[in-house]
Amino acid sequence: MVKMGDVARDAKVSIATVSKVLNGTGRISEQTRQRVLRSVERLGYKPPKNTLKKSRTKTVGLVIPSINNPFFPLLASSVETALIESNYNMFLCNTSRREDNELKHIRRLLDRYVDGIILFSPSEKAVEYIRRNKSTNTAVIFIEEPINAAGRCDSFIKIDNVKGMTEALQYIVSLRHKRIAYITGPLSRACNRERLEIFSKILGELDVPLIEELILESNFEYEGGYNLGWQLLKYPSPPTAIFTGNDLMAFGVINSAITLGLQVPEDVSVIGFDDIPQANHFIPSLTTIRQPAKEIGKMAARLILDKLSEIEIPEIVELPTSLVIRQSTGYCSEQLTNRAIMVEENV
Repeated sequence: MVKMGDVARDAKVSIATVSKVLNGTGRISEQTRQRVLRSVERLGYKPPKNTLKKSRTKTVGLVIPSINNPFFPLLASSVETALIESNYNMFLCNTSRREDNELKHIRRLLDRYVDGIILFSPSEKAVEYIRRNKSTNTAVIFIEEPINAAGRCDSFIKIDNVKGMTEALQYIVSLRHKRIAYITGPLSRACNRERLEIFSKILGELDVPLIEELILESNFEYEGGYNLGWQLLKYPSPPTAIFTGNDLMAFGVINSAITLGLQVPEDVSVIGFDDIPQANHFIPSLTTIRQPAKEIGKMAARLILDKLSEIEIPEIVELPTSLVIRQSTGYCSEQLTNRAIMVEENV
């Protein structure tokens, strides 16, 4: 069994210093604190739980799906800024959209005795693992974690997907589009299933058919949007408008259309989700549903700091979305379907 003295020897500090780091007491330099925490992780040291009841390590872990999507660095920067203002540090964990990575990061954060964890769109396994293994004084905030089979966390931030998708679909239908495709993110995540349900429901309310072959699942990456955009646009009767679960996939769809000799929006309209900074500078600029990355980050930090201060916080915080109309959407022409068939025959 690893003891505190083993950690002290490995980190080349005194046992008292190790104790101060783990209990968040005393004045310890950041360099020393990080060295001790690395030794704790490397050796797998786990102090008795009763010694940490009132401890504070002044650290919060943020677990995000992808550092490659500009949306998440914006969110992470906002979280970190708010934490630093309250003298907390942040551990940033990138899962690369892999559930095994997600669980490894959560396990590592809990082993480091972080004061809190913020997770964006966690898997059900991750939610259940945290509930089983976190200590009673570890604050947890989930972002985009709707009700699922495992139950709901004490507090979470959700996005008003209904408003954003309703505005976007009403707009695209007003442009006379009837064959509307949707490239969703992984349906293993509850928030993506929720968005697909909203998409189906709103189409029904607008008296527009839901065409099963036009609903495809991807990985939220540019390449996924490109490949499925190519697939959709080569159909004998292709969609005239394509929704995507994020902006990166929308960029992929637009470039697949250009590769096929099509023009956006003259031949196909494209709508994204997120409104990352690049959306306004892409050619054509992207019509998208904006979710407020910076505001989400600020709210997550505020909730977790309040929770750590034992301030009562709301069970659910919903933040707004809005439709941003740019150049990638336009009126549906009667000639679109015939053009797409001609493209298919020439490829």
